[in-house]
Parts: sequence; C-alpha cells; structure tokens
Amino acid sequence: MVELRTQPEQVRAEFPTPPQRLTESLTFGFWIGFNICRRAKTALALFLALVVSAAASDEGAAQESALFGPTPPSGAAGKQPQRPRPKAPISENDALSGLSPEMKECLERMDHAERLNERVVTLWRAGKFKEALPLAEEVLRIRQDVLGRHHVATAETLFILAAQYEALGRYAQAEPLYLQACDIQKKVLGEEHPSYAVTLNNLAGVYASLDRHAEAERLYLQAREILKKTPREERNYATTLANLAELYASMRQYSKAEPLYLQARDIRKQVLGEEHPDYATTLVSFPQTCAWQKNRRGGGASDR
Repeated sequence: MVELRTQPEQVRAEFPTPPQRLTESLTFGFWIGFNICRRAKTALALFLALVVSAAASDEGAAQESALFGPTPPSGAAGKQPQRPRPKAPISENDALSGLSPEMKECLERMDHAERLNERVVTLWRAGKFKEALPLAEEVLRIRQDVLGRHHVATAETLFILAAQYEALGRYAQAEPLYLQACDIQKKVLGEEHPSYAVTLNNLAGVYASLDRHAEAERLYLQAREILKKTPREERNYATTLANLAELYASMRQYSKAEPLYLQARDIRKQVLGEEHPDYATTLVSFPQTCAWQKNRRGGGASDR
C-alpha cells in the first residue's frame, strides 16, 4: 500500500527562528511575507519576509526605546537625544511595490504551481491518476525553473509525480523520479528526516512490485528505523510496517510478516481509531497472514 503525503514541514523549516528579543517585531514582517506568498512557499517568500522583517524590527526597537528610554551614546552623558518617531506599518502593496518585475513574475508562477499542486493531490486521492499526471508534470517544470533542481519543493513534486506513475503501474517511470527525490532530500534535509523516509518507503513499493525483493526490504528497513525514532510519525511508521509485512508475506517469510502486521494494527488502532479505513485494512490483512501460517504449518508453504 502506497501512502501519499505532502510535506509542509519542509517549508516551515526553511524559515529561521528569530532571536527571542525580536520575536514580536519579526513576527509582523514574516506574517506579511508569508501572506503575500502563502501559496508559493519559496525562497523568494523568505527573501521578502526578511526585508519586511528588518523594517518591522526597526519599529520594535523604536517602541522599546519609547518604553525604556534611549541608550545615551558614549561621551554624551546627561544628554537626551531626540526619540525616533515610530514607523507606520508596511502594507502588502508597499512590500510588493519594491520587487522587480522578474521577482513578481516568479511569485506569480509559484502561486500558480501551488494551486496546481493542490489540484494534483485532490485528484490523486480521488484515484484520477491520469488526470493528475499532466498537472504534476507542469508543477515540476515550474518549480525546477524557478527554484532549481535541488530545492526541497522540487523534491516534493518529484515524489508526487512518481506516485502518479506508480499508481498507473508505470514503475519504470516512477523509479527515477523517486530516486531524484531521495537524492535531494538526503542532501538538503538529511538522512534522518521523515520526508526522506516516506520517499524510501514508496521507492521500496516500486521495487516490491517489480519483484526486486532484496532492494525493497533494504529500503523498508531503512525507512522503518527513521520513522521509529521520529516524533508524530506513528501513522507513516505503521504504513511502513504493514508494507514490510506484505513484502515478507509475498516472499513466504510468514514468521517475519505476522508480528509486523500485529504491530501495525496496534499502532493504527491507538493513533487512528477503530473506525479508520487504514485500521480496517490491517484487520483484513492479518487474518490472511494467519491463514498462510496455518497452511505453512500444515505443509502448504514454508519460510525461506
């Protein structure tokens, strides 16, 4: 079973945490930059946010001076310099007016790409893979052109495009896209990032479908170890456990498959609840594994 996951935490991680003293003043600037570019989520949005934040931090410093008094310059003891007048808040139109036409065009293209991406995910979840495929390809072209081929958002698009090909059974086209996404995520996010683990899981699914069992097992195990120690990744961890169990069952290694099914079942019950379809899927798979075990003990099958 393949699970598609968009990765907003990657984008949030690109925005640095401001120093504590300037948190409130920087928050205003980041709010403007994010709302102008909330669909683009690019390095351009970060650039704009930082520019506006600098002006906002000046305003915060002026307010701080008004509350606590200015710091006298060296050699000017007893003299009180004139307090600076607080600057008016910067509007979104003012912030955009300072951008070059080229940067405005980039932001518009990224906004268009984000809207297309949302449509792709909606179509994917509805099972309309052929309809989603050309939209995903267009998103990839835009992000590669604007952000470059090694940006984390480009990796996300590669992942989603690969998922369309995988769902259509076009594994030869899905594999290199997953590999590219893995390479970017490994370099940019690191080998312990959950988004990297999710891509490994899906690439392992391609290998399993191609009966490349050894490669699939290696990637599933790697993804499992990453997700096991990552907070708030229980659902994806359970998915990888269930996928690994299915792989072992297809290899007739039932003694390895059964405990993984049980573990995935328990996690899904605890995290998702008994009414969730993923939990129901595990309940269906588990009795099948038990039946295979029974046949094995009766001589119908054997572990290898």
